[in-house]
Amino acid sequence: MAYLYLSVGISILFRLERFGFKDKLNSIKNISLDHSGLFINKVNDLTDDILKTEEILPHKLGAEMNSLEKLGVQKGDKLFFLISHEPDGKLVGELLTKLSKSYWKVDANYIMVQGLQVKNADKFFLIGIPNLVEHVGKIIEKYPSSNYIRMINTTGGYKAIAFYLTMLGMLEGLQVKYLFEMSDEVIEIPATPVYFDFESLYRLGINHARHMVRHKLNEQELARLTGRNIKMLRQEFKDVLVWDSNKQVTLSPLARLAYLKLEREGSGNLFFYHFPNG
Repeated sequence: MAYLYLSVGISILFRLERFGFKDKLNSIKNISLDHSGLFINKVNDLTDDILKTEEILPHKLGAEMNSLEKLGVQKGDKLFFLISHEPDGKLVGELLTKLSKSYWKVDANYIMVQGLQVKNADKFFLIGIPNLVEHVGKIIEKYPSSNYIRMINTTGGYKAIAFYLTMLGMLEGLQVKYLFEMSDEVIEIPATPVYFDFESLYRLGINHARHMVRHKLNEQELARLTGRNIKMLRQEFKDVLVWDSNKQVTLSPLARLAYLKLEREGSGNLFFYHFPNG
């Protein structure tokens, strides 16, 4: 049975700089994405130079490539790189994809996830995470567990993204693997779904939960909408809501993932319950 890998990574550029490719990397970074043909040609040239350098092997190209090598990626596997929406993201995606195809003869692709960055917290939570869940959902629907052993590799990505991917993997019943940076030991979190109290979202109201996937609500406004005072609101929904310093409220990380997963599975008729309008 073939493997499906979903992976994140950012460290390859730093490793390539150490191998003397800093000038070539900078020349590619300076190309406007409006000149896509020139960009791809330069990336192809750089990839050829990397492959011709005998001392460069996959395990020397950063945590991302090293972990995939240790996981035993091989011909026939499917590999998707979920790339942060950063200035260098497209370059990282192109390099990881091309090198993976060359080293392991796999079917490799990358997806730049809009909003998935770590410089703006609201953009990360309210745009990046919903888009990440959507992309992962589409991939695992296309490659079912009956035909693939499905795995998320969290090695090499930002810690915040790795956290969400780990929780998402557990919610989806996927294997989650991570290569500890100080050793060659691959750590596995078994494909065991976590428990989530969906009844809390029922009581909150489905329209309110849907709104707070991508937005925040003022604490007083949410209390009014749910027919509760602020003390009751904080106590009853402490497991599914989080407050910022300005008393703006949104879904907790796990609640956001659970909602998005089940909304996708329900095709608009959320969960397996009948929810009243919020």
